[in-house]
Amino acid sequence: MEDQLGIPHSVGQAPANAVAGPVSAFDRWVVRQLLSALPEMPISITIWNGEKVTARSVDPVAGFKIKNRKALYRLIQNPGLNFGDLYCTGDIEVDGKLRDLLRVVRPPNSKRVSGLPGLWRRAAWRNIASASASTDGAKTNIHHHYDIGNEFYSLWLDQAAMQYTCAYFADPSMTLEEAQLAKMHHVCRKLRLQPGQAVVEAGCGWGGFSRFMAREYGVKVRAYNISREQVKFTNDKAKE
Repeated sequence: MEDQLGIPHSVGQAPANAVAGPVSAFDRWVVRQLLSALPEMPISITIWNGEKVTARSVDPVAGFKIKNRKALYRLIQNPGLNFGDLYCTGDIEVDGKLRDLLRVVRPPNSKRVSGLPGLWRRAAWRNIASASASTDGAKTNIHHHYDIGNEFYSLWLDQAAMQYTCAYFADPSMTLEEAQLAKMHHVCRKLRLQPGQAVVEAGCGWGGFSRFMAREYGVKVRAYNISREQVKFTNDKAKE
């Protein structure tokens, strides 16, 4: 089975709250408030009883279904964080293609939804559709996430390369460092890297993979990053 982006999706995973319950008048009001946070957006929101709510002035070209009340209130609390989680668990179901929904979503004009102060934030919905995020917003997110000190990340990443992506445990007895080394070799073999080739790595993290490719496979690597802490770490390691 594949998800709406064509990515393989696990089968048989039950929604977090399979018991939807009857739809109350307050539930309908919350859904209308949710939709009003996206003024003039051609989307629809379907409630778990099958009712479809749309903006009055536009015809919907994309939409999603909220499968239960718990999902509705989780979405209201923090849409930027919880939309993706609810989609993955099956508590939100996209009508058609996920990419079509993300293409039409734009940041709402109002700072908050009337009647739900503090729960709906303009930046939160903007984060759902990364295509609409500004360059400055992306930089802010990077600095907020990564520039909190390399000491923190060193507590749980492998010490040799500080790899942030999944390791490749070819053998269950491997250490984290060994599995990360195996992962880098695995990727390089798939790329069929040859000495003298040029590689560009966008978002190089702590530079472990860039240094590995240059050292082990003789390629010329140009790496990019906007995290101050990661760039400093990478430069210090490259001088060793």
